[in-house]
Amino acid sequence: MKIQNQKNRYPDENIMNEMKTLAEELGRAPKRREYIRSGMAIKRYGTWTEALLRAGIEPLDIRKSIPKDALIDMLVKKTEELGYLPKASSDEFLYDRQAIKKFGSWNNFVKAAKLTPRDPGESVTNSKKRKRHTLESLMELALQMEKENGRFPSYREYPYFESVMQRFQTWNKFVAACEKRKYKKGMNS
Repeated sequence: MKIQNQKNRYPDENIMNEMKTLAEELGRAPKRREYIRSGMAIKRYGTWTEALLRAGIEPLDIRKSIPKDALIDMLVKKTEELGYLPKASSDEFLYDRQAIKKFGSWNNFVKAAKLTPRDPGESVTNSKKRKRHTLESLMELALQMEKENGRFPSYREYPYFESVMQRFQTWNKFVAACEKRKYKKGMNS
């Protein structure tokens, strides 16, 4: 009964359309943590993979073994596409664990691709141009948007979604932190 009520409140078509839109924006199948309603999708369809398949999205198979030379080609292509060398353990290079396992380390992998490893802490963009966001500034902006629009912004409306995901891991944790901050500041109306 509960799942039926949930379906009535948020139709399957909405979930499927959102997942397709997100896949188009990313240029690949979204990971579970990248979709705000992944929990709802998993509850309805059993697994994240099944939810992707029902939406007509080919799931990523990061477990399949990729030859060393193919990994190198992928890294070179990704570096050219981004304009900088992706960091290990970021969403920019999906096969980082496999590369580290096969080459012994990320730097060994980068060197095998005839690329120059970054120095520890090296920024990939001009830090003077890059806007730095604190936890407080991210929350303040969301609360300001809520005040202006009469509702909390969706993750698609929020301009610094990537920064939120880096710091909070999920949009729901960010929303909860904003609610807590609003309550503490006495902004409840």
